Amino acid sequence: MSEPQPTERLTRALANKVVLMTGGTHGIGLVVARQLAALGAKLYLVAPDRTDAEKAVAREVAANITHASGAQVCLFFGDLSSQAEVRRIAREFINTGDPLHILINNAGVLGTQHRQVTKDGLELLFGLNYLAQFTLTNTLLPKLIQSSPARVINVASGVSEDMKFDLENYNAERDYHFLKQYAFSKLCIIVFTRELAKRLQGTGVTANCLHPGLVYTGIARSAGLLYSLGLRWRARKYAQSTEKAAETYLYLAAAPEMKDVSGSYFHNKQEVPLTPAALSDDNASKLWALSQRLTGDEKTPRLGSDAGVGTY
Repeated sequence: MSEPQPTERLTRALANKVVLMTGGTHGIGLVVARQLAALGAKLYLVAPDRTDAEKAVAREVAANITHASGAQVCLFFGDLSSQAEVRRIAREFINTGDPLHILINNAGVLGTQHRQVTKDGLELLFGLNYLAQFTLTNTLLPKLIQSSPARVINVASGVSEDMKFDLENYNAERDYHFLKQYAFSKLCIIVFTRELAKRLQGTGVTANCLHPGLVYTGIARSAGLLYSLGLRWRARKYAQSTEKAAETYLYLAAAPEMKDVSGSYFHNKQEVPLTPAALSDDNASKLWALSQRLTGDEKTPRLGSDAGVGTY
């Protein structure tokens, strides 16, 4: 019997799976959403809750995905920079009664040249890019464990590789620069993913992260015209397509050989060695404790084989 083709393998793996993805109505996330739907997954997409126009666009995107693939696509609207909104979205998903097989934390912003603060008093990039992932994932862990085997996929970035891990300045109250803070938020995602994977041992849920690569998706527009134009020039010269970048998402979400892989970092479907800062268990424990304190979730029970399967 011949080996199944890649698309066939992914279809088998994703048919009837339930996926919740943030940042799925634009950029790379939109391409990933279309492909997941085409492969038979049921999609829940989280879109920004800002204006009626943006909501209309998100609904049109979801309708087009549904029409093209025949898949089920549902939308949640919310501001992921708000911890209350993140928890509301998680509760709304739980209230659907559906299982959760794949959680993709894809939403992120590059920020602006001037420091911005969320409703919770957090620097925007740390609060939205990283802490929203921490809260959404931890709130949904009981559902993921109940639905296991399940996978958590976090989107990091290669810009974090040279970044110093400085928790004393997590809120960027001194020496703020949006590129530096963006890189720090992405390093936090990698550190968090490794610690999450350790805590999930024995639950049937894996956690991995990825670097999409250089892709111009419009994320830089908020950073100012000159920087946006510069990134667009670099992207035209060096970037890969959104379709190519999406391949790593799909690989982590569905490849059978990934079913027992956890705590790793990928680019172009290949595992990437981690920096000392990302590998540090001390960094991981300190970040987890800080994140629990900032989210008011300091009583989170232990997970994994030491705590018993599914005892979140």
